[in-house]
Amino acid sequence: MAKISRTKSGKYRTLVFYLDENGKRCRKSFTHEDKNTVKYLAASFLAGRKDNCKEERMTIKEALKRYVDSKENILSPSTIRGYRAICRNNLIELQNVRLCDLTNEAIQKAVNIETQLHTPKTVANIYGLLTAALNMFLPNFRPAATLPRKKRFEAVVPVDEQVKKLLVLAAGTDVEIPIILAAMGSLREGEIAPLLVEDILDSGVRVNKAMVYSQQGKWEIKMRPKTKAGERISPLPPEVIAKIRESAKDKALDERLCNMNPSTIYRHYVKLRTQCGMERCRFHDLRHYYASMAHLLGVPDQYIMLYGGWSDKSTLTKIYQQTQADYEDKESEKVTAFFGKMLGEIGEKNEHFLEHF
Repeated sequence: MAKISRTKSGKYRTLVFYLDENGKRCRKSFTHEDKNTVKYLAASFLAGRKDNCKEERMTIKEALKRYVDSKENILSPSTIRGYRAICRNNLIELQNVRLCDLTNEAIQKAVNIETQLHTPKTVANIYGLLTAALNMFLPNFRPAATLPRKKRFEAVVPVDEQVKKLLVLAAGTDVEIPIILAAMGSLREGEIAPLLVEDILDSGVRVNKAMVYSQQGKWEIKMRPKTKAGERISPLPPEVIAKIRESAKDKALDERLCNMNPSTIYRHYVKLRTQCGMERCRFHDLRHYYASMAHLLGVPDQYIMLYGGWSDKSTLTKIYQQTQADYEDKESEKVTAFFGKMLGEIGEKNEHFLEHF
């Protein structure tokens, strides 16, 4: 039921939303001295519209498609591609159900089926698309399905020795610069691939575009990153800038720094990682290394977010502030040494006290 509020005059008021015969979203207000009367008027209005429009209401399949189509130029190509895959392959039991016949019980049954086939994260994505479409085309309906509990994601953070060995193995190869940019500049594969020589500045690397996989099955360059925070200048030390410029000395300023797409960068990286004991580390986990090292060096979160292109601090909290394994013993030794020293001092003071008692 829609929310009921009190007006300044003391009456009860509620708003209901509905779609007219042209699919346009409309609203209607109901006001009365009695709260139950307001509920009855709103429910009766919606029931009447449901009966009148039952045969004309679109199906879940149509609603999902129209929602995705409406976001075509708003969301990233990868997100749209994922949504279209959901439209084709998921919520099969609901596809032909009309919106006016939809119930939370039917939604829960569909979620239960998806839970048997997919991870909790995938189920959440499927449910998220469904609720977004319902919010657009059936605004008064409140989905209330229970989702499977998400598994805790343990971020993999390469340690110093692994990254150093990786850089040694990559030296002189076409994946050396991408690895340097990821581990020391926190760039993603999709941000590295479209970089131009002119994007290497004296202070760092300018990130203002992304290479994405289009709906047509081709790699294309978008002249803006996926998020606003992704547009940034990531600082790099002078030695790294000099090395990158040396690798591109024979290229024009408007040429791409690395002639590889994101998939090729990842494949070349995979060939090297097993030799460093990094079998579980994705190329993206080099960003974990960057953020983890910055955190250990005492760089404030807002600067790590700025340099790495993160817009949400919770992302750092959950993923990018993982403590490196080779630093754990050192830090634990600091803690145990402190308390050991404190206990010893207490013992010394007690002995001194007893001597003068």
